[in-house]
Amino acid sequence: RTTTLACAACVSDAIVRVKCVDDPSPFSLHYSGKNEGPTRPFGFESGSYESLAANLPLFDPQLTSLRFQCLDYMRGMTIKEDGTFYPTIFNFDGSLTPHGGDLELINHLSIELALPRPYPRTESAMVTHAARLISGQNGAILEILPEFEYFRDIVFHFKHAVSGASQTPEGTEEGYVWLPTDATLKWTVKSVSTENKTLQYNVKAFRGHLQEFVDPSASNKEKSNAFSNFLSLFGKSKTARSKLSCADPTNIVNSCGEKFMKGKAKPVSVKNEDDILHLTNEELPTFGGVLTPADSERFLQFFTVPYLRIPLILDFFANGDPGRLVALKTKSLQLIVDAAIFEPGSWKPSDFYEQVTHIPIVSETKLQTMLSTPMGTLFNEIAKSPDTLVDCIIKMLERAVDMDVGRYSSKSSSGPLILYLSRLAVRIEGFLKYGLMKCSSPGEPRPRGLEFMENHKVEKAMKDLRHTLDSRVIPMLEYWIDPQRTSASGYNKNKKTSNVQKNVDVANLVHAHLIYLFKNYTFEEFDRRSISVLLSSQVYLSINHRFSSKAYDDLADSSDPSRPPPSIQIPQSEIFDIIQSKRYHLLKYMKANPDDCNAAMESVVRVATGTGTRTKRTDGQKLNIRQWNSIQHPTCFGRFVPNTEDEKLRDGSYRIPRPNENFEQWMLRVTTKEVGIEVNVQISEFTLQNHKMMLLDPSILAHKDFKYLRRTALRNARDVACAEVVHTTNRYHWRLVGQRYDVMSWSPDRRNYHSIKSVLNNSLYPRKFPNKLRGGESWVAEVLLEKLPLILPEVTLYMTSNDVTDAQS
Repeated sequence: RTTTLACAACVSDAIVRVKCVDDPSPFSLHYSGKNEGPTRPFGFESGSYESLAANLPLFDPQLTSLRFQCLDYMRGMTIKEDGTFYPTIFNFDGSLTPHGGDLELINHLSIELALPRPYPRTESAMVTHAARLISGQNGAILEILPEFEYFRDIVFHFKHAVSGASQTPEGTEEGYVWLPTDATLKWTVKSVSTENKTLQYNVKAFRGHLQEFVDPSASNKEKSNAFSNFLSLFGKSKTARSKLSCADPTNIVNSCGEKFMKGKAKPVSVKNEDDILHLTNEELPTFGGVLTPADSERFLQFFTVPYLRIPLILDFFANGDPGRLVALKTKSLQLIVDAAIFEPGSWKPSDFYEQVTHIPIVSETKLQTMLSTPMGTLFNEIAKSPDTLVDCIIKMLERAVDMDVGRYSSKSSSGPLILYLSRLAVRIEGFLKYGLMKCSSPGEPRPRGLEFMENHKVEKAMKDLRHTLDSRVIPMLEYWIDPQRTSASGYNKNKKTSNVQKNVDVANLVHAHLIYLFKNYTFEEFDRRSISVLLSSQVYLSINHRFSSKAYDDLADSSDPSRPPPSIQIPQSEIFDIIQSKRYHLLKYMKANPDDCNAAMESVVRVATGTGTRTKRTDGQKLNIRQWNSIQHPTCFGRFVPNTEDEKLRDGSYRIPRPNENFEQWMLRVTTKEVGIEVNVQISEFTLQNHKMMLLDPSILAHKDFKYLRRTALRNARDVACAEVVHTTNRYHWRLVGQRYDVMSWSPDRRNYHSIKSVLNNSLYPRKFPNKLRGGESWVAEVLLEKLPLILPEVTLYMTSNDVTDAQS
């Protein structure tokens, strides 16, 4: 999120600096320094953005590269050739009171636009003047220069994403959907305090929630007491964005050492090997007993040399005692190793000129600055020794695959270990591929930091890694979810969940990783297997996995760091990113290769309906492969149906309006058109017999009337697959897949009683029930009398004058 908003701020800055040819904006001219007269350009600072992502693992090479490009741009727009800096504006993270460049720019614009300025022009008066103009309380600038307002809000969102407190109010009801309009900033001004009448910005958004920034002093105070729990390193905090590094030895020892976790010792500082050697066995973290004290001591020493830690850590697990490799099944070690590899570390700007003049370097700050990198430590390792890096990854992955027991179990070592190393291999492959792409573009300069990368080594390492994933990992994962091997074996009364639910959870986990294994595929690399895996797995997840709306992924949702990560073990944002980025290329490939498209669609049907694997049916039936095509209408591209469907549906002619059909009737008809089977690649949706398959709504699962069925017939299933039957104004109707149950949820009748009172009292319903029943109508009383007090208590029914004696038959 911070990198996205940083890119938006940089692009906006570049646009603002462009001089319009017909009517140049005064704001643009003054901001860029292109205005006539003795003016100078302005910029905005990166603030804490430089240090924020240095301690957060970035798994996407494009985001990593973009971060450094943004930092280069922001520094380049604020620094002069002589090393001094231009004035900067909108430093909201430093102070919500206008200062420095804000006052200078507003003064210039006031002169340019002939706006009244305070007299005498004291500093206090100019601050008040600037605060009112920038906030819009005085609309003299914003009304004339709306671009000023847009740029102000973009920079504010960027600064707040980096150094802001919570954007939304606490206690927001679960499931509340925020709209883009909720993010609109509402600006006013107020006095700093009752004693200090200096004006400061008062910015609100998201239901009027005050958009505050973190107090730097509070941030430093929290850092000094932040060793209570390892998971707090990735959790939410009052100083929201001030994250501690999971690859810092001090944080690891104080958060994972048994003695410190029990609160029996004060935090200690660990900066070098001597500090580690002085730790007792109780102070050394063993991560739930998966590492011996000797191995833990050696492991921690690698983190005291950040520049060299990546090859040292990977070699530690790839060679030697196999028990070390097995230790990577635990969530705590996975987080630490990920941090060591993917935290980009300190950034080295392009104008960095310091050199080593004496050894050793005593100042720790200077040492860290000297060891900083232009594109992060991982890219630095790829540029220097990609073969060593990948050799360790391949060796670890092959040793883990050799431990496979034929299925996934969170209680065994092999399953969580294999999945983690698969994720690690895919992420490393992504960085290799990105670096090779950037260094192989003819006529374009190499990125800073990759000038001396050896392309042939990177290319060979990338091919070796992909061969291991394709030949060993993917077939193994598909074997784990073969429906013939994972069929339910009943319900264990001593456990809270059924085997069916466990199998679905495992299948969700494996399908998520199958998608992830093709994360780095390009259009040129697509084939029948890759598109069938991507399509079938994403449709399976859309039916059987309940994605969360939380901003944080689920890696830190479990309280036991010695266990494997819960759920699908991959941040859902990464899954969405893969589906989104591959969708266009999937549609393009299927259009160019209809035979592969047909095979992939049949794979989706088999996987979604549980009738087979991706490659074959398991019920013994031999069915011909149908011809699948997208519905031939511009608004339906990506909705694939087979040639067994209605021809008017396939050619899109069903959307042609019928004679005397109004727009409402037409819309109802085209949106409820009967479909036997459809795969919507655009939104990963599978429709069978006009029923869209999905998970039952959480509010129904938690409803008191549904709890008995959930406990008895559904074996306390955490999620239930269903298909929409028909939804009306006051009723939702679902069919539970494979359960032979229908679920209906009714909402109250919201019609006004007074609007139907005349209908109830007219002559159409003259007979009071049951007093006015005729002799042959006694069957009505037999059906209703006992149930009526339960269904409609204290309600009187009236009947028409028609004789219903024979209606029983």
